[in-house]
Amino acid sequence: MKSKKPTKKNDATEVKSKSFSTTTVDPYEAGIEIGEALREIQPEVILLFTSIHYDFSELFEAIYSILGTREVVIFGGTGDGIYETGRVSSHGIAGLGINGGGKIHWPLAVRTDAHQDPFRCAQECARELLSKSKESIAAAFVFADLTCDGVKVVEGVASVLKAPFIGGLTGDDWQFKKGFIFANGEVYQNAVGILGMSGEFSFAMNSASGWKPMGKTGIVEESHGNVIGYIGGKKAVDFIEEQFGMPPAEAALGVISLAVYETEQFEHFFLRTSREFNLESGEITCFGSINTGSPVRLCNATEDDVLAGVNEALAGTGELGFVPAFAVVISCGERKWLLRDRVSEETNRLFDTLGKKIPLVGFSSFGEIGPFRRKDGSFTTVFFHNVSYVVLLIGPTK
Repeated sequence: MKSKKPTKKNDATEVKSKSFSTTTVDPYEAGIEIGEALREIQPEVILLFTSIHYDFSELFEAIYSILGTREVVIFGGTGDGIYETGRVSSHGIAGLGINGGGKIHWPLAVRTDAHQDPFRCAQECARELLSKSKESIAAAFVFADLTCDGVKVVEGVASVLKAPFIGGLTGDDWQFKKGFIFANGEVYQNAVGILGMSGEFSFAMNSASGWKPMGKTGIVEESHGNVIGYIGGKKAVDFIEEQFGMPPAEAALGVISLAVYETEQFEHFFLRTSREFNLESGEITCFGSINTGSPVRLCNATEDDVLAGVNEALAGTGELGFVPAFAVVISCGERKWLLRDRVSEETNRLFDTLGKKIPLVGFSSFGEIGPFRRKDGSFTTVFFHNVSYVVLLIGPTK
């Protein structure tokens, strides 16, 4: 779609980009490394993802001091790990510098107090973004911390922003306690942040998981947000046990998920992973809500299936029609947990599909945000996902 350790650099096109990562523990030294690596392309924007243990004031002080200006937009957050062209790690910092030659515009908005009313917070954030943009937004990044209701955040943004967007919930080192959002050197909690993109560039995006639906379809007959009571005339726990063949509590976290069908003709589904089984009430609590009346099917996945999700996401982007200058990926922390020492294969598969390495950045999230791309090149509505892989490729217009 068009709109008016090692380091990998790409400056052969109008969109210059460069990614870099470090596992240096000292925040100031790490910031110096990031700044020195990215300043040569004079970035207009830096997408920055880190593990949560850093002193962020020192980190940003160092980055800005090396760049020599605070005009550079910096946006990102914390996660359970980082992705970069030369590194996939549970700890460290990954940054992607982008210079669109003045042809890409980057409006940024942040709103706090998301816990109280995440829909309204996200809606107001999107309205603020539009008020700052001189052109129509073509695509966007949306981040909120893990304590926010991701479904409501997506619905709030989508009620205002008609362009497709990707993102995720920021988090910590698998502690499920907090996550931070970065915006121009400031650190936010209990917030929604949106970075818009407008101007002259081409992009492709898609979402996939690799999980395989199994068994029969059931209709969610009772749900209260992310607590599911009855499916297909049975208590939710009993429905899952009947389809899976064993008590769901015996399965590893993330292996058993529900495919939720809310798009046309069952073409796409998003996932909900269970976080708690109440054997007494028969309810299951998921990492995200499911509407009453939604058709669902039980899903399962092997390590190979999880990795195949990357290929599915990329295959769904269709014929690109442009040369990607860089990639941004959001991959669930549960995928990393399930893949263990194979997690770097996600990045390798992306490069194998593209036929080369390009600058790449991303993080291990606590909930993923993105649309599905239809066969005709249009996008579905944006969904909040679990255990999924979301990819965005950006390059110059032809």
